[in-house]
Amino acid sequence: MIRSIDVESCRTISPTRNNPISSSKKKEYLPGRWASSPRDSVSVCGAVLRFTLSTLTGAWMFVAGVTTRLANTVPSAPTPSTPAPITPPIIATARLILPYFHSQSVAAWLHETINRLFTLSGVISIHESSHAEFNLARESILQAKIRHELLWQEIPSPENVVNKSLALGAGVKQGTGSETSIDSPAGAGRFMLLHDPDSFEEWGSNFRVVCFAQAPLEVEIGLDPFIADVTWAWLLDALEATGASYTNISGTATKIISEGFGGLAHQGKGSQLELRASWSPTGTQFAAHAEAWSEVLCSLAGFPQQEGTVSLDAFRNAHHRPQ
Repeated sequence: MIRSIDVESCRTISPTRNNPISSSKKKEYLPGRWASSPRDSVSVCGAVLRFTLSTLTGAWMFVAGVTTRLANTVPSAPTPSTPAPITPPIIATARLILPYFHSQSVAAWLHETINRLFTLSGVISIHESSHAEFNLARESILQAKIRHELLWQEIPSPENVVNKSLALGAGVKQGTGSETSIDSPAGAGRFMLLHDPDSFEEWGSNFRVVCFAQAPLEVEIGLDPFIADVTWAWLLDALEATGASYTNISGTATKIISEGFGGLAHQGKGSQLELRASWSPTGTQFAAHAEAWSEVLCSLAGFPQQEGTVSLDAFRNAHHRPQ
């Protein structure tokens, strides 16, 4: 079963005029400021732990070697005519503490402590590797060639989803001189990349893409029985055209027909098309997934499609069903 993730939560956290993001929050999500993230302190902790571990191991080996040599050093027995030699203080001290160093309980404690330190060091190394993997994916997406018809930006990711995630918001530009936002009425979408190595068995990958796109339609197009099928075909065509490799894809395409009454009668009839989908990237070309999402959003908004993308008329003719 593929874990269901609410994409709508990604829509509600986007910055608007009525809900501006504070300057500190903006700084957290600026592309150049990730080096100051609290997560990077783990790398410093790992370095300190490795230094402590190596120091402790070296000290233990040194002390064990010295005490072993002292234990094997047996002074010659004094002759009756010769007075017993005076034992130097350092040898006397070593003989005094030697039994403690050879105590099984102390040796077992030191052995267990060193093993725990090695285990903790390995866990931190895995965490650092996972963090680097996500950073590479993030940089790839931020360099994606998003369609120029869209205004897009990085937005805060929803909380309590996974430890590492990246979210983008995009809105269809409404022409020169008009104000455009990522919540444009002409079409809007959200793209989120989730990273969780613990979900590999469920996702089939360390990553999961969740996206949303919606745009208004002409009522005649909204009434077409094939429009939902064509919308899903647009997504598959866009993923193939951009070279994005993936697995475990799922989603829904929803068409909405509305009509105003009473005080909203002046709105008349309206139609809207909405796509929600998720899949697991299997390659390293993460930018291709964001580019495919932008292609689908532009297709919903009525912009020219890439060559080879199926059209509504072609899909209808291929299935030989009436409108």
